[in-house]
Amino acid sequence: MKITDLLNEKSILLGAAVSSKQETIDQVVSLMEKNGNVQDLAAYKQAVLAREEQSSTGVGEGIAIPHAKTAAITAPGLAAMTVPAGVDYDSLDGAPVNLVFLIAAPESGENAHLEILSRLSTMLMDENFRQDLLSAKDGQEFLQIIDRAEAATFAEETQPAEEKNGYDVLAVTACPTGIAHTFMAAEALEKAAEKAGISLKVETNGSAGIKNALTAEDIAAAKGIIVAADKAVEINRFNGKRVIFVKVSEGIHRPAELLEQAMKGEVPYADESGMLAKLKFDISGDDFREGLTAVVSVKVAEPQFEGQTKTKLGNDEVSAAVDQAVSQALGHYLEENPKDARAIVQKVILAATARHAARNAREAVQRKTVLSGAGLPGKLADCSSRDRSIAEIFFVE
Repeated sequence: MKITDLLNEKSILLGAAVSSKQETIDQVVSLMEKNGNVQDLAAYKQAVLAREEQSSTGVGEGIAIPHAKTAAITAPGLAAMTVPAGVDYDSLDGAPVNLVFLIAAPESGENAHLEILSRLSTMLMDENFRQDLLSAKDGQEFLQIIDRAEAATFAEETQPAEEKNGYDVLAVTACPTGIAHTFMAAEALEKAAEKAGISLKVETNGSAGIKNALTAEDIAAAKGIIVAADKAVEINRFNGKRVIFVKVSEGIHRPAELLEQAMKGEVPYADESGMLAKLKFDISGDDFREGLTAVVSVKVAEPQFEGQTKTKLGNDEVSAAVDQAVSQALGHYLEENPKDARAIVQKVILAATARHAARNAREAVQRKTVLSGAGLPGKLADCSSRDRSIAEIFFVE
């Protein structure tokens, strides 16, 4: 199976003119419908928007890869759109998006297509490939560019893998759906490691399962470990090692800095007490960050913020400097104050236990309304009254 087996000319729109993220999603979802694999358009769009609520799929470099895995889809598919003028998509780097690939995956069935979608995510990290797609004159040329790039990029798959006795750095990448960001982060880390002369092994936790799994020998020999994940992954195996926990987007945008931290050992305290090993479920990076508040004063000559809301500073050089300073200071403090370190680990365990219990309770409750399976975003709930005077809701922008 090739990438172009999931994409056809009917689901490609070149030179689109859209003015917002919502309009972009509306347009590309309508393109997906032309594939004939969408049995419930409203449910599919809601699933795509729900994924956006977790984190923006505008991964930077002018790329957006909205995606959803849902029962509203009968067969895997792709839709693509170019936006020459760019559109504000709340991208992770704050830059406008020019290239959009929408991914649709069915909830059940064969997972062969997921490997194909991971290939696309990897290829999009190549700037020349992106420029070729943006320069395509029609859908047929667009498909030909993808075919040529796929053949060239993955030709080496037929060659036997080189055996290694150990790796300097190990990494684990994972995102909620395991379709796009997981593999983009892995590709970014691998390219940065090759450029820096660092031997690296990356385990991907994708929808098709764990690929390139880390072994006990790999972990024992590694100088540092990077976990770039937005969902829980198995980390008890890393007890006694220094581990960097970051969001998967950091693996895409700051691979060189993360690798440098891992090589220098500039990593905060990792559990050496065995406390985490007693847990029967996985710990996520969010469990470490829950309740954490820090105030860091930074003076920046030319600040660049992500998106219109300006809630996050996007200057890469600032992230690297702050990470290095905080990692060193926090690491030294926790090594000198083991009681505080144990208290933090206990807090992490408490947060993970609460998250696990909440997930079990949520899964145990079956929705018995006409919206069963769809779910409602945020603080919304099904209306339980037919009295319009108390049931109306007004949205004002």
